[in-house]
Amino acid sequence: MEPYDIKNIPVSGCGGKVFLATLLALLVGFGGGWYWFGGSKEEPLSEEEAFFEEEVGNRNEDAGASFLPPASLPGASIKNAVSAGDQPAGNVVGFATATLEEGSWVVVHEDMGGQPGKILGARRFAAGTHVGGIVELLRPTVTQGVYYVMLHTDNGDKQFDHVTDLPIRDAGGSPVMKKFSAK
Repeated sequence: MEPYDIKNIPVSGCGGKVFLATLLALLVGFGGGWYWFGGSKEEPLSEEEAFFEEEVGNRNEDAGASFLPPASLPGASIKNAVSAGDQPAGNVVGFATATLEEGSWVVVHEDMGGQPGKILGARRFAAGTHVGGIVELLRPTVTQGVYYVMLHTDNGDKQFDHVTDLPIRDAGGSPVMKKFSAK
């Protein structure tokens, strides 16, 4: 038997087909691996998040709320405003709507003698109107507790600091906020 000479193997006419088959196999392999190992799986909702998705709706993974940018409100004058209702005690607080003239913080305060007190959590939102937003808390609200959802400025660094990111005030000089109770 003669030794096999690799130089004499006929390859004309099949190089393009082999390349395409290899490329297709790689795409299918990587796509299947991405799907199989979690590329399309969502985290399960906590009990509080499930409540807000059901009661308030319009959950958005990136912003925590559905978002209407300023341009989507033709002829509307955007003013800072926030609304929230009574809700279950827990590790998150939901608000019904927050309208922001510029990127700002939605901050949750506990009640101290009928006034906003210590900050329990804060989340930054872009300018526009946000519907059904959620703010995660560092400490949970408690049943029968009174709390405030308040708007705070952002000093531009996108890091919340209660000393420099001050409460936004309305035309009368009062903080833009909404009082609510935990059930």
